[in-house]
Amino acid sequence: MNAFELALSAVVALVALGIGTFGGFVYARETTQRKHAEQLNQQKESAEARLLEIQAQQRDALREAKDETTKIRTSLESENRERRQEIKRHELRLQQKEEQLDRKIEGIEKRERQLSQRQQELDTYKIQLEQLQIQRTAELERVGRMNQQEAREELIRTVEETARRDS
Repeated sequence: MNAFELALSAVVALVALGIGTFGGFVYARETTQRKHAEQLNQQKESAEARLLEIQAQQRDALREAKDETTKIRTSLESENRERRQEIKRHELRLQQKEEQLDRKIEGIEKRERQLSQRQQELDTYKIQLEQLQIQRTAELERVGRMNQQEAREELIRTVEETARRDS
């Protein structure tokens, strides 16, 4: 057997394998679809039988309900009264909780305003401190350029101004 025949045999085997695989796939799919259709049909028949059974039960229940209408109506009226009272109690509790929440919200808003005001004050103090630092730095630079006599005169002038302001 030469290489060509061997290659041809391999190709034929692969084609046969592919056809077999495809055939198996088609068969499996057909079988699955058939089983699925059978299951759906059984489910449909079962549902129809159950529906007929339920309809018969409904007719029986309607007959019994007509006999007990008076009893049920009285019971329902009593339950409705109790429910209305319970709803009123719930509404009262909800109203009280709402009022509590409103008070809490007001407290939180007040606290936020206070914190905001405090933050503004702190920002103002920070700006003032920065300005004082700039003034101090400028003053130190100015004093650093003075000689001893000028510094003494400046100190005396500052003390005199402070004394005049304090008196």
